[in-house]
Formats: sequence, C-alpha cells, structure tokens
Amino acid sequence: MNFFKALFGGHEETAEELEQKKQDKNFDILKYDGVRALKTGQTDYAVRCFTEALKLKSDADTMNYLSQAYLQLNQPEQAYEILCRLSALLPEHTEVLLTQAHVAFLLKKYDETLAACRAVWQIDEKNATAHYHAAQAQQATGDIFNAIASVTQALTLQPDLEEGYRLRADIFQGMGQLKEAEADADYLLAHFPHTEDALLLKAGLRLNQGAPEEAIPYYIKVKELNPFNEKAYLLLSQSYAARRQMDQSLLILKEGLELLPQSAALYKEQGRIKLALGDKAGATDDLKKALALNPEEARRVEGQFTNLAQEMEARYKSQNPYGF
Repeated sequence: MNFFKALFGGHEETAEELEQKKQDKNFDILKYDGVRALKTGQTDYAVRCFTEALKLKSDADTMNYLSQAYLQLNQPEQAYEILCRLSALLPEHTEVLLTQAHVAFLLKKYDETLAACRAVWQIDEKNATAHYHAAQAQQATGDIFNAIASVTQALTLQPDLEEGYRLRADIFQGMGQLKEAEADADYLLAHFPHTEDALLLKAGLRLNQGAPEEAIPYYIKVKELNPFNEKAYLLLSQSYAARRQMDQSLLILKEGLELLPQSAALYKEQGRIKLALGDKAGATDDLKKALALNPEEARRVEGQFTNLAQEMEARYKSQNPYGF
C-alpha cells in the first residue's frame, strides 16, 4: 500500500489531521443539530449544541444563532456577551452591531448602546435604526434634546419607521409638549390604524388632557383587537372612573379579570374603585388578591403595616387618580 502511495503521490494523514477532521465533523453535527432545534422550538437544546460547537471552532454563524437562542429564552445578558464576541469577529457587520445596540439598551447599558450606534455610523452614517437606538439611550439618560434630534433624524431617513413616531411622541409627552405628541399619534393612526400601541398612545393623550370621553373609543378598539391587552381594561376603567361612571368602570374590570385572572394590576384598580364607592371590605379583598399575585410587592409591604385595611386605604388614597 505504501508503494502505491509513493508511486501516485498519495498522502498518509497524520494524527493531527485526523483529529482535525473529527473535530470538523463534530462541529458540523453540533451546529446543524442546533439550527434544526432552533427552528423547531427546542431552544434549550439549541443552546447546548451551539455552545459545544463553539468550543470546537470560533464560527460567526454559530455565534449569531446562539445569540438568537438566548434572546428567545429571554436571557439578554448571555446574548449580549455572545454579540460582543461576534462584533469583534465581524466589526463591520451592521446588523450584528444593531442587535448589540438593541440588547445593550434592554440591559440598560446606555453608553454601550451609543457606542454600538457610533460603530454603525462609521460604516453607514444614514442608518435610521442606529439613530433610533441612539434616541432610546439618550431618552433613558435624560439627554432629551439630543434624543429628539436623533429620532427625528431616524424618521427623516426612514419615514415609515413606526416605532420612531411612538418614541418621539413619548418624549414629547414627557416634556409636556402634548400638541407635538398628538401630531405623531395622529400620524400613526393614519398610517397604522390597527396598531395597539398607536391607539393606546392617542387614548392616553386624550385622557391626560382631561378628555376621557374621547379616550374611551380608542381603548375599546384596543380591547376588540386584543381581548388580552391588560392596559386596555385598566385604562378604559380609569377613563370611565374619571367621568364618575363607576359602575361601568367595575364592569370593565370584571370583564378583564375573567380573561386575565392573574392580573394584579386589575385587582388593584378594582380595589381603588371599590374604595371610592365606600366598599372598604371589597377593596381590602382586592388588595389581598393583588399582593398574592405580586409577591415582590407583598414582600415590600410586609412589616410596614400591621393592619391590612389601613395599608390598603393609605395606598389607594395616595395613588387615587379620581380626586376622592
């Protein structure tokens, strides 16, 4: 056999080459098993496959898949760590940098968000999404005027950027510039009429400007679009309460709790209404349910008050939006 190899120029593979081929094969098996698992919703298994594959080879595709898997599992810290490794490997890949900026924002790493956006601008200074993420970080850090400038730049570059109008309206609302906020809300409703966020934004502006009767139809529309939208029931109830229509407010909360029986916010709101109507026993019962559904809040309250009814009344009165 060695004679034929010598005659025809054959090459006998070394132990190192054989080991490398084995590693390459194992890498491919792990990577593509992970891809199949990710596509079929077996996300935990996908993470295991991708993690083991990356021990064998540093591969950009596999890192990208792993970051996606971590995000699906709601593990942004792990996703961010992988994205940092990936952006170091692919420093001019704008989509990777944009995802890194987004995840950094979720983790409240605002300086890192802005750094990722600046890295995108080095490659594409007209990238609207980078300007949008920068505006998010600037708003979060109180850099309001730069936030307005950044999100406006994003909308200039990409006029159909729906989330940009929502963000700018939110910033304007926080500044008390309600006319400007409502202009963005109206644009959203004109171009995205069936978007829950746009309807909630418009309704909230109407409610906050003392026109609950104008807010009500928008909240009803949200409820019709998505019967499981907790905010729709909560804010619709508050709109009726602002009009002193307490019975209607309680009916809305009852409807919401039939669909969302684990909603601490709806029980808490129901307690407020009952207290306003003089039903202290009913309000106390609702507070108990709200605290049972929200253990973190219950732990915070525990030990501060020995009388639950006193805690309930003090808490509701301090947050009573109805003026009772």
